[in-house]
Amino acid sequence: MERKIAFEVAKAICLGNYDFFEENFEELYQKYPQKYISIKVGRVIGAYDTFEEAIRESLKEHELGTFLVQHCVRREEPCAKKPCKSCK
Repeated sequence: MERKIAFEVAKAICLGNYDFFEENFEELYQKYPQKYISIKVGRVIGAYDTFEEAIRESLKEHELGTFLVQHCVRREEPCAKKPCKSCK
């Protein structure tokens, strides 16, 4: 039961961070185009060149499940880093 509760909490955190990303996309895109940004509690905690780097660096100070890594690109925009798994 504790595991299910922990999963639901992490899911809610992730969805809240994604909502922040969607609601603030234009401003975020102006600051972090083509970057992988880590978001926690409605603020950017880091911007990185690769997904792997974003995860690795974010985990140095934040617990897994408490932040979201999102690629800051427009959906119609081709990714500058080819091949990019998150843009397919």
